[in-house]
Amino acid sequence: MADDPRFIRFFVPDMMRKRVREWGMNEFSRRYHSAYQDYAAFSRKWLRVVTHAGPAAVERVYQQVAQNNVRPEEGHVLSLWSAPSFSKLDTNGTPVSYYSGS
Repeated sequence: MADDPRFIRFFVPDMMRKRVREWGMNEFSRRYHSAYQDYAAFSRKWLRVVTHAGPAAVERVYQQVAQNNVRPEEGHVLSLWSAPSFSKLDTNGTPVSYYSGS
């Protein structure tokens, strides 16, 4: 694949460094944060964050993903810890689904 002339390597850290060189750090930061805010606002309309905690839950979600048995509007946040250290609220302050490790 790397020898294919149609193949173009896209590595985000390299692209970020290129843009910082072209635009300077302040302009890069401004554009990056603006784009991130736009995407976050867009994704709040359709993305539902679902948290899972514990080894059994991680295994269950892994199997669901491997079998292509997940909903496209769900973003799964996994923790091997039994008690999650992440918030049970999404970015809008709305409670999200929580599945224990059992």
